[in-house]
Amino acid sequence: MAYTGLGLLLIMLLSCMLIKITGDPLRFACTDTSGTSYTTTSNRYLTNVDLLLSSLSSNATTDTGFYNTTIGDGSDTAYGLFLCRSDITTNDCQNCVATAGKELKTRCPSDVTAIAWYDYCMIRYSNQSIFSNLEQDPIFYPYAPKDFFNLEYYNQTVSDLMYKLVRQAAFNSSSPKYYASGVENYFTGYDKVYGLVQCTHDLTKDDCNVCLTGCVYDIPNNIYPKEGGRVLKPSCNLRFEFNSVFFKRTASTLDLPAINSTSLSPSTNSTGTEGKGRSKSTLIILVVTIIIIVIMVIIFIFYQRIEKSKQKHKHEDGDDQSDITNANSLLFNFDTIKVATDNFSDANKIGEGGFGVVYKVPSLCITVRYVTFGMQCKVSNT
Repeated sequence: MAYTGLGLLLIMLLSCMLIKITGDPLRFACTDTSGTSYTTTSNRYLTNVDLLLSSLSSNATTDTGFYNTTIGDGSDTAYGLFLCRSDITTNDCQNCVATAGKELKTRCPSDVTAIAWYDYCMIRYSNQSIFSNLEQDPIFYPYAPKDFFNLEYYNQTVSDLMYKLVRQAAFNSSSPKYYASGVENYFTGYDKVYGLVQCTHDLTKDDCNVCLTGCVYDIPNNIYPKEGGRVLKPSCNLRFEFNSVFFKRTASTLDLPAINSTSLSPSTNSTGTEGKGRSKSTLIILVVTIIIIVIMVIIFIFYQRIEKSKQKHKHEDGDDQSDITNANSLLFNFDTIKVATDNFSDANKIGEGGFGVVYKVPSLCITVRYVTFGMQCKVSNT
């Protein structure tokens, strides 16, 4: 009984390990590069696909991690290939290819074209030649569920690492072929970005570079600001993660220092999406500030003019009041004038003018005018 229980436990552990290695596909498609799904009723072609998948699985023990082959002839020819990650063991590669082949037959039972991406491998088949062709569709962008917390130099750091990996994978002749992995320190000093890129081995160096460069270019618009993500294409793929080591180091693994933050302005985006957003916000703040300053200056000038106008009116009102006061001080009542002119005696009469008769009052040193339309007396400077 003890041995039986131990045996069951080992089987369960091995099953769990196999599930971890293979698991569900990251993405799969039963379509061609145009996104069209074609099915067939040709039993001969479907039989050739079964033989093809079996052949791929059998040859997944090679150290290169890549293999392509054909089964059949004429219109029933089946073309297929697989690509395993260069940092895994041949056993893991074979398990992944075998599992992927079975899954494709279940998900795409009668389709003439199918492709599946797993964590450790990619496998595909078609009724047309897929060898040495740069194919970038269909394309998928699976990403981590959580956002990264510090985005100040997110795109700059990720792009810096991934573009360097692209150049190494495409143009470095060292083994493994068309594969590169690396890590770059983040500007915080305690965060790291891990990256991996890979192309199928049947491409040219230039095609590999084109394929992966396009993947890196797509990161800001399709994965930012997630903690990590992948770009999956038939001819190439990449992956990056913050603070998560997902690959095994090889002799070619890059270790890069943090980018020089003093030479970069925060949030500068190599593709412009993030930087444009921040620059636009800065521009809006600047314009609003200028408008507020202009409005305040206009209000100040207007207030100053109002104050000057008030002071001017106040001064004029003061002068008018002074004139009135002086004029009122020179007016006399009728009885006083009558006594002063000796009851308007002709002896005190000086003459007549347009406003009436003028009298002289020597005792008061004033000149009195008897206005024809009324009595008015006013001091004269005589």
